[in-house]
Parts: sequence; C-alpha cells; structure tokens
Amino acid sequence: YCGDSRVVSARSLSVGDTIYHTPTPAGPPSLATVASVTPGASPVRYVVTASGIMVVDGIVGASYSTPAGALEVLPYRALDAVLPGALEWGCVQRALGTVMESPLLHAFERVLEGAAAGRK
Repeated sequence: YCGDSRVVSARSLSVGDTIYHTPTPAGPPSLATVASVTPGASPVRYVVTASGIMVVDGIVGASYSTPAGALEVLPYRALDAVLPGALEWGCVQRALGTVMESPLLHAFERVLEGAAAGRK
C-alpha cells in the first residue's frame, strides 16, 4: 500500500507490530497495532487475486504465500488466461490438489522461505 510497507508471513507477526487494517474490503486502509496473535491453520495453499492483495477479517495482506510473490501464481494466471474457468473444473482442481500437497513443493517452499529469512 505504500513504499514503507513490506510483506511478512503471518507467523512472524508479534504483539505491537503495525499492520494495515480496513473496516470494509473497499474502505481505505489505515495503520493498526497487533493486539494479540493466535496461531491458526488453513487448508488453502495459494490464493489468486487480481491485485495480489486480499482483505481477511479487515486485515489487509498479500495473497502470496512464499517470497516468490507473483511468480508463485503465474501458472494459475496463465491457465486462466488460456482457458477461462479451467481452475473451477473438478479434474483440474484434483490435479492441482495433488501437486499442492507434494513433498517436493513443500521442500521448495521451505528453501524459498529460508533464503528470504537469510536476506533480512
């Protein structure tokens, strides 16, 4: 949202950190201080949005799950551009589900996360 912001993983947030918050998805963002952190889990691996930004419970965040950023969803964007709606097909969803849960992909994500942590 601004030049001073940076993308961080949700698990790295701590009480007292500053994040962007908006009362409605279309509302203007404002700074908010993290008051508490509760660990959670989600079955979602990747989210593809037009802007790369999403709002969840008023919290503004990047829709990327790895330091690869927009590159991680490039194959999905390409598939949707070539075959609009293909990401909704059952056979495509099953195939992507298999790939998303592969140990090789998980290992690659850990390497990316470790490399990004080493640059900080």
